[in-house]
Amino acid sequence: MMSTAMQKLQTALDTGIADQLAAEAAMQISGKKVRALMLQAAVKNPKVAECDTGSVVMAARQILTWGLEPDGIHAAIVPYGSKAQAQPMVQGLVQLAIKSGLVSSIRARIVHENDHFEHAEGLHPRIDHVPTMTSPGNPIAVYAIAEMTNGGQHWEVMTVSDVEAIRKTSRSGNSGPWKDNWAEMAKKNVGRRLCKYLPKQSTSLQEAIEADDAQETIEIQTEPTTQNIVEDRRMKALKAADDNAAKQ
Repeated sequence: MMSTAMQKLQTALDTGIADQLAAEAAMQISGKKVRALMLQAAVKNPKVAECDTGSVVMAARQILTWGLEPDGIHAAIVPYGSKAQAQPMVQGLVQLAIKSGLVSSIRARIVHENDHFEHAEGLHPRIDHVPTMTSPGNPIAVYAIAEMTNGGQHWEVMTVSDVEAIRKTSRSGNSGPWKDNWAEMAKKNVGRRLCKYLPKQSTSLQEAIEADDAQETIEIQTEPTTQNIVEDRRMKALKAADDNAAKQ
């Protein structure tokens, strides 16, 4: 038997809202599919249907205007109390980065304690990761690599401690994706950090990252460490170099 909350959402979608959302989307999609995706999101997580219907519609609209689908793979409608919000997933960020035309691929991987893993910076930066095929052990790090269409590469590495620091400041750090799929959330966060430094980001990618930053985390004021300042300068220098190369 359909719950009252689900009936309310279905009734709202049957008034033509799904068709309107499809018309506002940044890609070709039918109102029928939008309706199905939104109801599917509520079936997967009944708390979505219990949220204010207007906030569910707004979350779907935001995801669709990024050029993504609220399918739980590229982006998700996530409940926060009585309100629903849009949340891009790692595959969605990758899709938006590739759409920019400057990125050919992005891959994110988890490093386990029994893997062979070397990460070097300085004059000869590199990543060398050989996963073990048996008994990988606990995760120790996560990284993302972007292959640029001009032949360049960008990457970002985070330790488990880095990921946990983000999880602990998240409003959904003990529930939802963080609870059900820590690895995917770790990949998403290292991918999100990488995407921030990619040259000439698309507007949709910037908006998705900014929305995720604003909605996912609790604002905590901290003093920047020397390591973070140096790393930020390094990534900005790389971004500036790529921008200059693209202009030539």
